[in-house]
Formats: sequence, C-alpha cells, structure tokens
Amino acid sequence: MTVLHTAHLRAKPDAVATYKARLLRHAHTSLEREPDGCLRFDVHQDRNDPTLFMLIEIYRDEAALEAHRTSAHFSEYRRD
Repeated sequence: MTVLHTAHLRAKPDAVATYKARLLRHAHTSLEREPDGCLRFDVHQDRNDPTLFMLIEIYRDEAALEAHRTSAHFSEYRRD
C-alpha cells in the first residue's frame, strides 16, 4: 500500500530562495535515487507567505519511506 507523507516547513525570511532551491534539489535527488520507492515528491510554496513550504511525498510502502529517511541524500539535506 502506498504511503502519503506531507511536511510543512518554514524558511528564514532572508534565505527563502536558497531554501527553495535546496528543497527542489532534494525532491529531484529523491526521485532520481529512489525510482522504485519514491513515487512522487512535490514542493509547494505558499502564495501569501513565501517562507512557508509544503512537501507532498508518495512512497511505494512504509519500507520505502524508511529507506528514504535513512538515505545518505536525506542526511545531507538535513545537514544543509
């Protein structure tokens, strides 16, 4: 059964562009490195509050989500 994961994240006002670029890179990397596990990874930015982002992620199953959370690229994203 597929797993839907969402996250609401807020960027620092002086780092919105940098943070958005990092989120987009993370989404692309996740889809590229986990093609059978990460089925969708969307990044949305609030129109009224550009510091607010919503991630919508779909994984093949719980194991795929856990593999994502323990991946090297997720650790790298968290460090950034």
